[in-house]
Amino acid sequence: MEPHKISLQELADIIKASIVISTASHTGILIHIIAHPIFGKAATIQVDDGALLVRDL
Repeated sequence: MEPHKISLQELADIIKASIVISTASHTGILIHIIAHPIFGKAATIQVDDGALLVRDL
């Protein structure tokens, strides 16, 4: 379950292809729990100019 750094464009593409289970925002950080057809259940964590993808939740 090691996080992978992704660009904001990659994040947008991943979210577009996913079912969003939940979203949370806190002090400039946006977190999505998603169900993706390839990655399965995962979390994305968005900050200013990039994001992390955490798979295998």
